[in-house]
Amino acid sequence: MSHLNDNPDHGTLVLFDLDYFKRINDTHGHLTGDRALVEFARILAKATPDGAIAARIGGEEFALFLPDGDATKAAALADGIRQLTHAFELGTDSDSLRVTVSVGLADIAEVGSDYEMLHGAADVALYEAKREGRDRVAVYRWEPPQRQTAAPSQLDLGQFASSPV
Repeated sequence: MSHLNDNPDHGTLVLFDLDYFKRINDTHGHLTGDRALVEFARILAKATPDGAIAARIGGEEFALFLPDGDATKAAALADGIRQLTHAFELGTDSDSLRVTVSVGLADIAEVGSDYEMLHGAADVALYEAKREGRDRVAVYRWEPPQRQTAAPSQLDLGQFASSPV
């Protein structure tokens, strides 16, 4: 599938990743981990607008595609889902547990409608959210590579050398 919808100029892909999920499983058991997944899926399903597509894409990762979305609206929706997730208390054998989620999103207007490119950009944003401390939303923004200029004496001329004829 090369395009995600009939309008290739609109749409936003949002990726969610439950924070420290392995630690939840290791500390509280896989049944508690499964309950955390079910609860997050319930929160995501209730928040998913008509016409959008929500899915679990593997492990503790979920995706939401908003075909008519843009980055601003998607970020607000994703932050609401993040807050609902954080507010929920999951009971355990010994106490209660708060689950948090990191979110990355990419907009077709920024990246294009090729799914692999869009997913890759949303994944870059997701990892930025995790690097910045988790339990947050990050939006992918393309930045052109920095052009490096060097003084002629600093250039490695070997890279320009041609092989002997």
